[in-house]
Amino acid sequence: MPPLRDALLGPIRVAERVALAVLVVGALAAGIGAFDAPALLLAGLLLAAGTVSAALAAALLGGDAAASALGGGTRDFAVAATLAADVGPGAAALPLAYGALLFALAGGLVAARRLRARSVPRTVA
Repeated sequence: MPPLRDALLGPIRVAERVALAVLVVGALAAGIGAFDAPALLLAGLLLAAGTVSAALAAALLGGDAAASALGGGTRDFAVAATLAADVGPGAAALPLAYGALLFALAGGLVAARRLRARSVPRTVA
């Protein structure tokens, strides 16, 4: 029989994800009206800063800089969205733009991977 902590860990993780989703959706709904080009530019700069700082930290500490760069800044969107929800609709535009950039980058990476997989000839054994 697993200890109580192990038994509760699954439901706690589900509750955490549901709570985060509620906060992010609320922040995004509040920020739709304030979404504009400066917010998108600032979000891009924040994403670049998170990516570069993650890669530099990994390189300095002997980790995989490429893996850190790819993952750098991806949770910042959720944190920024939940913080911006309390400030007002103008502040909520930044995490909205940040999230849009993350989804666009993820979609671009998936498309590039599929194109690359199609262009590589398969050998039949």
